[in-house]
Amino acid sequence: MRLSILINTPDPTTGHEYAVLWLDTENLDWSVDTRHGIELPVTGDMHDVDGVLTLCEHGCDKPFVTLHGMHIDRHGNIHSAQGDANWISGVRHQSVNGHWRLRAVKRPDPSQHIPPAGARAGIRHSGEPGRPRGR
Repeated sequence: MRLSILINTPDPTTGHEYAVLWLDTENLDWSVDTRHGIELPVTGDMHDVDGVLTLCEHGCDKPFVTLHGMHIDRHGNIHSAQGDANWISGVRHQSVNGHWRLRAVKRPDPSQHIPPAGARAGIRHSGEPGRPRGR
């Protein structure tokens, strides 16, 4: 499952820093959709520890963004739609306290992963094993 989230300052009219991120709950990684004023690599790893999700660079444990209250269970489900966030401002060069909010959920299409019934049974389209249609 992929989640789109928005992170921004508590008052977006005065703090114009934001990022829209995609979180991949199956692969435990994330990617940037768009951003302004928040220093982030294009993609990285996610770490979920007790309802605190950290977004780090691949292979690194130092977080770029910390999302409080976001827990992804062992089935890949999220248990909150909003919470507090912290990041390092590229504009102010200091830590910023803000918020995150769930924007969209994109679930995988299960039909893409299941072969047709005949293919699972070793039957071709003609209905007979090993014989192509029309011959």
